[in-house]
Parts: sequence; structure tokens; C-alpha cells
Amino acid sequence: MDFSFLHLGIWTYVILFFAMFFDANLMIIIGIFAISSGWLNSWAIAGVIIFGAYLEQLAWFGVGRLMKKSSFLSLWATKVIGRYDEHLIHRSARSLLLTKFIYGTHRATLLRYGMLDFLFVKFVKSSAIAVFFWLGIMGIFGFAFSLSYLALKTYLKYAQFGLLAIVVIFFSIQYFVSKSLKKEL
Repeated sequence: MDFSFLHLGIWTYVILFFAMFFDANLMIIIGIFAISSGWLNSWAIAGVIIFGAYLEQLAWFGVGRLMKKSSFLSLWATKVIGRYDEHLIHRSARSLLLTKFIYGTHRATLLRYGMLDFLFVKFVKSSAIAVFFWLGIMGIFGFAFSLSYLALKTYLKYAQFGLLAIVVIFFSIQYFVSKSLKKEL
């Protein structure tokens, strides 16, 4: 793997911090992998990851508050996901945690919290609980990935050939099946 951005010094941490706003799961895995490989300072990267994950939650909540001012977006969101508002309001920590693991729903949930005029203090508490558990779970995955990668990196070059063989076999089968079907038509 080429992690050439890791040699940028302090900018490495800045890049990882801002990247948390776009794909936090991947940044956690990269950060923990870099820690276990000895490339980055563990305390610094832990601070970047925790602060980035939490600030991302607050930023999307704030964007939701701004979106509430648009009557079109408010009506559309109420029509599309309004039936889940009760669950979001009464089980906020659980909702925030579960949506962290369901692709494409987490930021929409954060926006909806902002649109609902959810109490900021309650959101901060629920968000802290969700981020804490999510970081723990993703940290375990990141650490396990880094250990398995370090143990298997010599064998991964052979996996590339296996994937290539699978692709060639798939396209060959597709070619012959389509050829035989064309003959029947």
C-alpha cells in the first residue's frame, strides 16, 4: 500500500481530520493501521479521530438547522422520512449509533435532527454516546485489519492473480452464454 501522504508531518493529521467529514470509517481504519505500523503518533491520531468524528456530527446537525429554513426541503424531508421522527426523538443515541453502520443514512439522520429542532444539549449527549461506541467498534476492526494485513502482506500479491482469474472466468462464461443464446434466437 502506498501511504505517501503520511510523510507530510503535521499536515497528515490535518488531512485525516478533514477527511473524517467525508469518509470517517475509512479514515479510522487508515489511522489505526498507521498507528500499528508505527507511522503516526497514537495519541495525536486518537485526538484527530475523536475530534473529527464528533465535529462531523455537529456540523451536519448545523446544516440541518439551516435546511429547516427552506420550506421545500422541510416539507420534502417530512414527507419522505417523517414517519421515523418519533424513533429519532425518543431513541436518539440508539438511532445515531445504528445509522453510523447503515450506509447513506447517517448524514441524512443528522440533517433530520437539525430540521426537527432537536434540543442541542440532548443531541450533544446522544452524539457523544454514539460516537464513543462507534469509535470503539471501528477501532477494533481497524486494529484487526492492520494485524491481518501485516501478517498476510506477503500473500496478498497472489490474491491479485486470483482476482484476475475470477474476472477472466466471469467474462468468458458471459461471452459463451451470450453467444449460445444468440444462436438459439
